[in-house]
Amino acid sequence: LIANAVNLLLQFADKGWLKKRSEYSQFTALDRFFRKVLPMIGTFSALKMAALVHPAFIYSQFIDFMGEAELCSFALSKSIVGIVMAIFWFFLTRGFCAAVALMAFGVKLVVIGAKLCHSQYSGPLSWLEAFALLNSCIGTVLIEQQLQDRLFLFLFGGSDAEYQDNERSLRNVYQARITKQIWTEYAQNRGKKLEAIALLATLDHYDLQMLLIEEVGEEQGMRELSSCEA
Repeated sequence: LIANAVNLLLQFADKGWLKKRSEYSQFTALDRFFRKVLPMIGTFSALKMAALVHPAFIYSQFIDFMGEAELCSFALSKSIVGIVMAIFWFFLTRGFCAAVALMAFGVKLVVIGAKLCHSQYSGPLSWLEAFALLNSCIGTVLIEQQLQDRLFLFLFGGSDAEYQDNERSLRNVYQARITKQIWTEYAQNRGKKLEAIALLATLDHYDLQMLLIEEVGEEQGMRELSSCEA
């Protein structure tokens, strides 16, 4: 997780070893750092890996992986070998995450259960540890990420609620464009990098809804409604 975060920051800083990265690639990396990686680091627990194998999300994760994974960007992905390699890598990583999450849950459950059953440890501290385990299990799925993903799916996914290649591209460009605008306006134009970082780190689905939906006055709304009826 830390290596992934460092890699994304290096991509944003344009520290590519082989070729210069495009502006889109830089701000996409920055967006993924703040939208995906940083929330995981802030609430890190091995139980979080269970979210990667959650039955409600694993299908959409697989579709996104096949559409966006760097492995699938090469010409090899057009062949059967490339597709098989991508599928194998996806299920290999998901199997590893499932094993780690299961072992973490088992170890924590055994330790806390032993403390609660033992008279020497069965005090308020042990019950607080049990509550911490419960909180970790509840927070396995980051709700804010799911709300944002659902909002983008509603906007770009079409009536079938599934991303096509062009729809996924539009979503990615829009996310990178928001990140670029925030960084350009606050960090570059105003010289307030801390404010830019704070805004990117706290951007939630309410902010996105405010950006996406423009409210109109009552009179203008009535005129547009009348024109539609006409």
